[in-house]
This record gives sequence, structure tokens and C-alpha cells, in this order.
Amino acid sequence: MSAVNLRLSDCMEELVKFTLESHINETLEFDPGLSKSFCSDLLKHDPNSPTTDSFEGVPPYPLYKRLASGLLESINSKAFCRSQSGLKLIPEGSSSKQEENEWQELVLDKGSEIVNILKSVTHELHVQEPFFSQLKDGQKTIEGRCAVGDYNRIGSGTLILFNKCVVFEVQVPILFFQLICAYLYPLSSASLYPLVLVGGVSCPWVLLPKDESKGLYFRKYVHRYASFSDMLGAESLAKVLPGVETIEEGVQIYREFYTEEKEKTNGVLAIHVSQVDIQPYMCLATLLSVSAYLLLIYPTL
Repeated sequence: MSAVNLRLSDCMEELVKFTLESHINETLEFDPGLSKSFCSDLLKHDPNSPTTDSFEGVPPYPLYKRLASGLLESINSKAFCRSQSGLKLIPEGSSSKQEENEWQELVLDKGSEIVNILKSVTHELHVQEPFFSQLKDGQKTIEGRCAVGDYNRIGSGTLILFNKCVVFEVQVPILFFQLICAYLYPLSSASLYPLVLVGGVSCPWVLLPKDESKGLYFRKYVHRYASFSDMLGAESLAKVLPGVETIEEGVQIYREFYTEEKEKTNGVLAIHVSQVDIQPYMCLATLLSVSAYLLLIYPTL
């Protein structure tokens, strides 16, 4: 993983693939109005098609890659493109002016939304299955990594793109604790003083009694440990590696990626994450839904 300056072209194919697969698996929160068989056909590799053939660098199969290329061109040009790579996506005269205006508006709206989401991402990493699916489903909320390189720059509020398609935010629990403290210790209490949050950020309206403040603190949501064993013992094993039953088993999973020497030298991080509300793949699903007529690309291939 590294700090990134993401472009849509870096992840458009994976976004389209993930959106289609999620629709097939009925895990997409939005129905794009496409049949599952159609989506499956877009994802298929054609064994009878020479892999060396391509249209301007875009292979003919699987078809979703050509769809991704057409969508990317439309978003980048901020206009609905009738053709791409020499192919007619929408034949002349097959659509009304009103439909074309709707497509144009949609490309500008959802395309810009996707681009802006990716611009806000500062880190990118890849997670293998089944852990990626567990992340997306909310079963896994803690990502463990060796504390090397740009991982050390991750903090509360950092946006991370997982597997080029789902954006997560490092959790920021401050407001929740502020509200709890304000409820438990109202401003009318005697002997009050301002609470200083982790990181030195003060909150003047949340005050705690001096004699009751000892031991109260805000947890950082990137925790550092000396080893994966320590991390798995301190954090919830079910939130770090769902389905793994023992700490020893969990350590062996991490050992596939990090040597014991690297672990001891650098330490490890437990990164608490949650999905952001607006996801690029959901914007893409909306784009596919409203502009489903674009998928006339399919019978022309």
C-alpha cells in the first residue's frame, strides 16, 4: 500500500466488475435494472476469441472491460459518447433528444461524483478473500498491517480505497464520546475543566469532574502493537479475522505476508475502518441503471 493520487482510469475496470458481480450475488444495495444473465455474459471470458485482438488496447473479452472503457471515455469527456474504440454504442437515430440530454446530465452528475470520491482517497490497499467480502459486509472492521512505510501516515478520518472499488474511512469516534460525556457530566456540575482529546484537540463544551476524569480518554482508531499476537489479543479477533478461531491461527495468516523479523522490527497496526456512505460503485450502478440503453454495446460485439 502507498499514498496515492488516484485517477478513475486506475480503477474503472475493477469498479465495473465489482458492480456487476455484486448485482449477480444480490449484495448490491441498488438494482441497476440489468438481468443477471446479461451481467454474467459481460464478465465471461470467450475461449474462442483470440486474446491478442484488441480495440485501441481494449481486449474484446471479457466484455465488461470494453464497457468500462466506454464509460471512462464518457466521464472524462463529460459527455455521453456514442462510439468508443471504433464501435457504435448507440446507433444514430435510435434515441430521442430528451434521452440524450438525460444521459448527458447523468454522466456529468454521477461521473463527477465518482471522480470526487476518488480524489478524496489518500491510501489504497488490497485485501484477499474472504476478508475483502467480510470488510464490505461489515463483519471485519479492523485491518491489521505491519507498520511500514505509508501505513504510518494513516490516522482517524483517512480514506482508504480497498481493492480499487470500495472506500473506507478510518473511524473517528470523537463525537460519540463527546455526546456520552456531555450526558454523564452536564455543564452544571461543580469543579469542571475542559477535556483534551487524543491528539491535543480540545473540546470546550465537554467538561469532566476533575476527580472523575482519571482513566477517561478517547481511543485512537489506529492502534500500534509490538506484534500480531499482541494485536489479536487486545483487539476483537472476530473483527480482525472473522472465522479464525485462535490467535495462533491468526498469526500464521499474517506470516504469509510478513516475516517475523519484519514484524519485530516495525511493529504492527490495527486500523479500525467503516464504509463511507457514498460509494463509487453505487454511483456507477446508478449510471448503469438510468443509462441502461447504453448497453446496446452488447449485441454489437
